[in-house]
This record gives sequence, C-alpha cells and structure tokens, in this order.
Amino acid sequence: MISSSSDFEKLQSPQFSNRRKHSISANIVHWTTHVISVLIIFGLILNLILRDITKGDTKPEHKSKTQGVWTPADEALGDTSHTEIFQNSFWEDSPYKGPPTEEILARWHRITHTGPLNITREEIEGLELSTDAVQYPEEFGGGYVAYLESAHQLHCLQALWEDHHWNTKPHLRHLFPVLATKLATEPNITEAHFEHCVDVLRNRLMCTADASLVTFRWVKGVSGPYPYFNTKHECRSYEGLLGWDRERRPGEKFPDGYPWPKPEGVGELERAP
Repeated sequence: MISSSSDFEKLQSPQFSNRRKHSISANIVHWTTHVISVLIIFGLILNLILRDITKGDTKPEHKSKTQGVWTPADEALGDTSHTEIFQNSFWEDSPYKGPPTEEILARWHRITHTGPLNITREEIEGLELSTDAVQYPEEFGGGYVAYLESAHQLHCLQALWEDHHWNTKPHLRHLFPVLATKLATEPNITEAHFEHCVDVLRNRLMCTADASLVTFRWVKGVSGPYPYFNTKHECRSYEGLLGWDRERRPGEKFPDGYPWPKPEGVGELERAP
C-alpha cells in the first residue's frame, strides 16, 4: 500500500521500473521452463506407452533384436546372448578338431543335422518368401519345409574339414562314407559343392564382419610378437536354437525318402539357386 507521495515517486522512478520489468521477465522464463519440462515428460510417457503397444504386436514383420531380420526362431529364443571369449589359440584343443574320430564326427553331426522344420504360411510371408515354396502334404500336417541357415553354414564348414582330412589322411577315409559315395558318383557336383561352401562362409563372415581386435603377446620360444586369438564376443545360444529346431520338426510320422510330388499350379524357379 502506498502511504505517501514519496512512495509513489519511488514506484515511478526508473530504478524501480527496471527491477519490476526484470522480475516479470524472470517469472516468464521460470514458468516457460516449467511448461517445457511438463511437455517433455508427457512426450516421454507417450513414447513409452506407444512402444509397449508396439511390443505387443507379434506379427512377423517386426525386426529381430539381434540380427535385424526377423525369423520365427526370434520369439522362441528371446535375448539369449552372452559374452564369450573364443578359445582360438593355435594349439588349443577343441571338441571339433581332428584328426577325425567317430566321437568328433558325432559332435559335428549333432550341430549340423537339424530339421527339417515345419513353418506356417504366416511365418513364410513374414520372411518375405514365396508361398509357392515346398509344403508338407496335408496327411503330414501341412506347413512349409525349412531348416536352419546356421546349420547349413556349419555343414559347409564340416565339408571343408572333411575334404582336408580325406586328402591328407587316406587311412581314415572309411570315416567318410557319404563323401566317398559323392566323389565316386558325382565328382562335378562335389567340386561345385566345395566352391559353394567356401562362398557361403565368405558371405556370412563379410555380412557379420567381426570388429573385435586381435592383439599380440610375447611367447616363450617364439621370436617376435605372437597374435593373441582369444578375443571376446557376444554370442547367441546355439543350444537354444537347436532346442527350438527340435520343437518345430514335423514329427516321426514324416518318412525318410518321401518322393515329394509337385502340386498342380505351383510356380517353379527359372534356375536352381
């Protein structure tokens, strides 16, 4: 309350007017900051709600969290990644290294002989593949035939391993009867298969180019720096993938050596891929 003319004069003075303007400006900035903060918080909450809604969509179009391309196995496996240090030292023992034995071949067989799988029409459309793909006959439950690409890649690696030991250890050739038959009956196909496998692995290694770094150590008895191949990686669970593979097989009722008649009206590729 203004009590005298001197108080009124003070209110009219330039100093007081400037202080008042500064106070008003400070209030505007203060409340503007509050409004902006509220809008940001509201936006974040809305984004989380929309993301949760999107997560609930299980259509095959969504992307894999680990590889960027969706497959039916992603939903079953979830995030099974783990950190692992590769034991890649030059002389390191491995369950899959030679010389070949029945036990080592059995280990290779377990990780490469997967499927065949049975996938649905929705899943093959989610893979953006043609619905003219090969299907199981209705008497065996229908669905589309598939098998794991990772098993195919490991099969190619095994083929290169077998080819090496076939050529360097003739006394162990009896361990590779399938390879012996192929070499005797289909030598041209066997050569093409070798080149096919080299390129399959080249494609995969370049596609998932490993950015891990190999450093060097000093090793007794070795002159000069020696590469340290025990590098750290983030890996998916191959055992989990094998478990999913077993769950999606068509069952024991599907016979080996089935003749696979082509249904009427199904399109064919111009040439073998």
